[in-house]
Amino acid sequence: MLRTVVLAALTVGLLALVSTNAGAQKKNTEVAEFATDQDYKWLATIKDMTGKLASINTSSVTFRLDIPHMVPNPKYRPPKGNNNQYSQLQNIYRQQAQIMTTTNPFQRQIRMQQLLATIQVQQYQQMMQAAAANSNPNNQPFMLAHEYKDFELELSDKVSIRKMFLETEYDDKGNVKVYSKEEKAELRGKDTAKPGYLAKIEDLQAGLYAKVYLKMPKKTKPPSEAVKSEAKADDPGKAADKDKDGDKAKVVDKADQAADKAKNKDDKAAAKDEVVRPLITMIVILQPLDLQTSTDMVPAKKKKDN
Repeated sequence: MLRTVVLAALTVGLLALVSTNAGAQKKNTEVAEFATDQDYKWLATIKDMTGKLASINTSSVTFRLDIPHMVPNPKYRPPKGNNNQYSQLQNIYRQQAQIMTTTNPFQRQIRMQQLLATIQVQQYQQMMQAAAANSNPNNQPFMLAHEYKDFELELSDKVSIRKMFLETEYDDKGNVKVYSKEEKAELRGKDTAKPGYLAKIEDLQAGLYAKVYLKMPKKTKPPSEAVKSEAKADDPGKAADKDKDGDKAKVVDKADQAADKAKNKDDKAAAKDEVVRPLITMIVILQPLDLQTSTDMVPAKKKKDN
């Protein structure tokens, strides 16, 4: 539980860095691509991911994976004679170039967030040094850019909705309400293993930063096996007789037997190639919408598989 809260706090901290960097810019427009079949196969290997809610309905969510990266600031004016800072910048860009070659978008996001967390510390130190030298603390060497990818995912039947914050409320005198320990416990709900506080599906809005937890659906038997199992359950003797008759028929007609084998082989190959998408079991809202930088959500663009 504590680990989840700490990770969520780190994520919110990185999102704050994103918002701060983007806040000085004009309102931007997000352009995303649809996830490919390969992206969904990679998605089956992870348990959660952090990003934005692009759209919501009663049974599914379009989740927008946000992969931040840095671009050079054309207005940046490096301090004269500071070779150490220049070397640091070159090292950062080399690390980013290496990270951006990672084909798995989830690994790329995690590695970029780790790099940004390191840079956030360096930025703070540089700004303190710049302030001490009476130079311009806003003269940053890079700006934050984003790569977006949309995943269309179904909600599980028992999906949980949580939030990592409590809305600001006011009392009759106009003062900000302070929640008591008992009130917070009630708002957390009975399942204290889950992070944050109880929320409703109506609280979900496009543009919210959130963390989604995933689970692969249970495997189902092929139709032929399912029908056979049901027949045996209804009348074991009758099902056995049918199996014997079927076996005799296959022995008599070898051509049909070969055709059946070919069909089964094709069915297995098709099932193997089928991309199964995970279900969302829990959505945790990380930030209120009013604390985020305003953006226009643009539908994803279909990316062709290579």
